Amino acid sequence: MAITYPPVPTTLAVTAATNRYSSNRKLFLALPDPAEIHLRTRLLTRKAKPRTYNDPDNKTFVDPITMKLLTTNFLTCAIKTCKTSSASYPLHFRDAQLEQNPATFNPSFVKNMLPRLDWDALSTTAAELGLSAMLPDHNPADDIMVDTEGATEAEKEAAKDKEVDEETLKKLHTLLMETGVVEGKLVCGNCGFEYPIKEGVGNFLLPPHLV
Repeated sequence: MAITYPPVPTTLAVTAATNRYSSNRKLFLALPDPAEIHLRTRLLTRKAKPRTYNDPDNKTFVDPITMKLLTTNFLTCAIKTCKTSSASYPLHFRDAQLEQNPATFNPSFVKNMLPRLDWDALSTTAAELGLSAMLPDHNPADDIMVDTEGATEAEKEAAKDKEVDEETLKKLHTLLMETGVVEGKLVCGNCGFEYPIKEGVGNFLLPPHLV
């Protein structure tokens, strides 16, 4: 009869690794911190589950696991030597398999995200994926931002009342929140390192020699 042993918890594996590091100084210096290994292992091995939620019309949506385009606007190469290079951002999609899934439209969320987006990087990503038609020529937030030093009180109040039209917000919502990558790669433009995307989850764990 075959005997099945329970899996060793990740924390025990990391503890064992820590003991090995303490007995070999060179090995410890060559590898990342054990706590970082534990965190990355936990994030990479966690089974991602689709989220289910209801919209105001009582329609139930299941949010599949995809790497949303909104997420990629905040990603850069994790290799230390690339952090000072402008070519490392944005990461470029390669062999990307796109998928579009419905999500509840939240205009307030989209408006609040606009000032945080790097529009040039988003334009590059949209162009590489053939989605430029869904993106305005410039960030709509630029139209309602006011220079507080040179603006009068009337101009400030007018800027607060000015709104991004709903049609533009819906297009951005579709691009940022409903469009995602299921399979493919993200490639650094500086070093050429490839981060694989599988089942909508990007693997950003670096090999030891690049950490």
